[in-house]
Amino acid sequence: MTKVFFFFITLLSLKSFSCEVNTADKLFFVKDTQVTNEQALNFKGCSSEQKDEVLSIIKTLEGTIHTSHLKKMGNFSDVTFTKTRIQITTLNQYLREKLSLESDLFITNINTNGMPLPLGLNQDETLQLKCFNCKEPGNYAMNLEIQSPFNKRTKWGQLKIQRKIQVLKLKDEIRVANETLSPSLFEKAFIFADFPSKYIKDAKELVFYKANRSLSKGHVLLRTDIVPQNIVQRGQDTQVIIKTKHLTLTGAASALRSGSIGQMVELRNKKSKRTFSAKVVDFNKVMVEL
Repeated sequence: MTKVFFFFITLLSLKSFSCEVNTADKLFFVKDTQVTNEQALNFKGCSSEQKDEVLSIIKTLEGTIHTSHLKKMGNFSDVTFTKTRIQITTLNQYLREKLSLESDLFITNINTNGMPLPLGLNQDETLQLKCFNCKEPGNYAMNLEIQSPFNKRTKWGQLKIQRKIQVLKLKDEIRVANETLSPSLFEKAFIFADFPSKYIKDAKELVFYKANRSLSKGHVLLRTDIVPQNIVQRGQDTQVIIKTKHLTLTGAASALRSGSIGQMVELRNKKSKRTFSAKVVDFNKVMVEL
């Protein structure tokens, strides 16, 4: 009798700790968003540890996933999946493809106005997006339609589009203003930006500038952080490049004033004494384009 009693208690114990995961056929996750939709992803009899482990794995997957394969990816011996396969998609990537965005444009934020997530669809349902003129960086209103052969549901929200760009990040701090910059002070990094023109992207052009203030380690360099330095000095002999459509000539002249990269400066030809204007293109070098 005692053995039967303990066997019965053991069965009840096993049953109470068994975990059943019932999901929609299609799951659309939003990056870095907590799971709030218990209809799309429902746990029955699962411990918090089992829930966390299932979610930590399932949110990293993409595509049509067989749950038999999913069980092998974690400690899921006591977990039962009611579906044999699940289609998992990142909503950010799905909407990006629907909008046919350029290769360097990404959806970096989605506001679903309290819509439970992940978005769960049945096998016969499809997801359609309406977003007016969503082709450039910015914030846009969007309309998500869940369509089936018999009905249609509409969800509203907002999305943010940004451009992925290469920037320069400081390896160490710059403690004083007016410090001459060097490419060796920076490392390349990638960020998502609304206004790419605000950032310095090419380390080669840094030699023509100096910092206008102290900058902390890891700072992403902005155009407002730097000022051009004079690379042509008044009174110095300066190399002159005269460029036409068919040939290039070089000579020398005396600079009548100092100038920074891209500026126009006045120079005097030493032989003819005539003055002319040219564009500063490098250290002690100007160019005249005809």
